[in-house]
Amino acid sequence: EAMVRRVATTLTELNLLDHRTLVVDVCSVKVHAKTCMLALLPPCCDILCTHPMFGPQSGQHGWSGLPFVFERVRCVDAPSCEEFLAWWTEQ
Repeated sequence: EAMVRRVATTLTELNLLDHRTLVVDVCSVKVHAKTCMLALLPPCCDILCTHPMFGPQSGQHGWSGLPFVFERVRCVDAPSCEEFLAWWTEQ
């Protein structure tokens, strides 16, 4: 929660509230992270919750073919979300 608050504050300080920003979360606990981001991030932020279903050992030589789940929580700029997901797939 503290990190989400810092992101929101930084966006305000940098005067970026009129720019579409994609915030991607990578953690195993989804409900709390999703709730915090929806409550604390400004509407200019698209939110994509992700969870690689593997650990550092499994992914140490690449992520190709390893399971990865995600939820498009708030993606007004859908192409940006899709671009990130395509990038992730290519890693």
